[in-house]
Amino acid sequence: MCKIKQCYTRWKTNKTYSKGIHIRIKKKDAPLQKKSPQEAVNIQPLSKDQEAPANKEVETEEDHWKLLYRVSDTPSILMTILFAFQMQGCLIIAGAVHMLIGLTGFVGVLLKVVGPLTVVPTLLLIGIQFDGVMNTFCDPNWGISAGTCLISLILAVYLNGWNMPIPVITKSRGFHIIRYPLQQVLAVLFAICIGWGICGILTQAGALTTDIRSKEYKTRTDAGADTIERTPWFIIPYPGQFGSIGFNSGVFIAFVVATLLSVVESIADYYACARLCHVPPPPLSAMNRGIMVEGFMSMIAGFFGAGHATTTYSNNIGLIGITKVASRRVTQVLAIQLIVCAIIGKFGAVFVTIPYPVLGGSAILSFGLFLGIVMSYMQYTDMNSPRNLAVVGVSILVGIMVPNWVKVNFAVIKTGSDGFDEFLIMLLTNPSFTGGFIGFVLDNTVKGTMKERGIAAWALDESESPDSESHYEEGIEIYEISFLTKHLKKIPWMKYLPVFPTFTSHSCRNKSNKDNKDLKNDNNTNL
Repeated sequence: MCKIKQCYTRWKTNKTYSKGIHIRIKKKDAPLQKKSPQEAVNIQPLSKDQEAPANKEVETEEDHWKLLYRVSDTPSILMTILFAFQMQGCLIIAGAVHMLIGLTGFVGVLLKVVGPLTVVPTLLLIGIQFDGVMNTFCDPNWGISAGTCLISLILAVYLNGWNMPIPVITKSRGFHIIRYPLQQVLAVLFAICIGWGICGILTQAGALTTDIRSKEYKTRTDAGADTIERTPWFIIPYPGQFGSIGFNSGVFIAFVVATLLSVVESIADYYACARLCHVPPPPLSAMNRGIMVEGFMSMIAGFFGAGHATTTYSNNIGLIGITKVASRRVTQVLAIQLIVCAIIGKFGAVFVTIPYPVLGGSAILSFGLFLGIVMSYMQYTDMNSPRNLAVVGVSILVGIMVPNWVKVNFAVIKTGSDGFDEFLIMLLTNPSFTGGFIGFVLDNTVKGTMKERGIAAWALDESESPDSESHYEEGIEIYEISFLTKHLKKIPWMKYLPVFPTFTSHSCRNKSNKDNKDLKNDNNTNL
């Protein structure tokens, strides 16, 4: 117990709250003295002939965002277990909240107030945040990144519509040539393989640095070779492998906020995926089912000690647009492959050897396509309306401006509670939350019709779409559970469960559609 207390005391002593630059005094009877940003700027470095006081530790401006433990650091086993405890419990409960949102049909309520003018700023600012991640991957070698991106761009975009001649041999026809857009279906894979091969050649030729401290080192194909050696052949995860489950209220609040953002993002991703798959917008039951499964799998992730939840991934939607492959069977086989790679550790470790520039270059096109899809949501709204232009413009601007300001002036946030201060700083430095919240408030407080706001188009049932047959390749039945729906129809009370295809209590949606028609008629009358 004494050792645990010592570790905890050391962690609390070293913990740097995001409260500004300060001088930390290690005396027991000396309180923590904080410096304002103006005073902190005046801190001068000590000259060579000067010595810092033994009881003081001067921090520079770069230290106020410094991590307690970096990605490559390994905390003590006791602190690792303590951190894992609170993460596991909070993730499990947040996953339960996520699941209940779908299970109770609360998504139908969200659809009445969340439209394109809320979703576009939220997702657009999420995509904009990826610039730092993309720079991290591309920075080791911009030439390799640009080449990988160019290859995928040529195969997927420039050669779109061209069918590659492929020689095949069959029993009936023997040797013959068929035409198939293979270069588009495997555009990303081809680009990764070519970029990976070029990096391998440069590594063997000695053209890349061997200095592990250099950024260029991440371009080498053997940069992660030791990971393969250190990874065991088989890794079987099981619940509780990191110890018992704990809970922390501060972490839980942060997870709940992330859960709400994830639900809004998932709703938009469902529409984006349906659009790229050329199928009708998902019905309310399908969205409820999707949100419920995301929450359930987040709970499972918490039980197994994973440090992340489960949600829709925008990059995968971009890959559907690039490859033109929307088959659910492909996704199911991919899931099996990922499970195999997770259990057989050596297989999963092989992908660590993919050079950073190759990963960055291959992701540029998919993330770029995702941002384009997000902006296309605005077509559901009236873009000639000054109201809509103001709402989306102000939301995006505030989502960029406020987080940047708070990161520099976070010391002004003082509520008297360090925990609540950190919570506010976490929210206000999140561009997607800030921009999405402003968009939500403006869209629901500034007067406008449902059609003008784009909510009417999102709530439109397939049966009410006048031109559904002209651009949809499959009908609304694609959202049914083929092996289960026919049995569910025999159970009368199943129509009241929001997550099943037999759900017919579309009171929220029908009321919304009725309101849309009434508002539209009133608007036409006023005109």
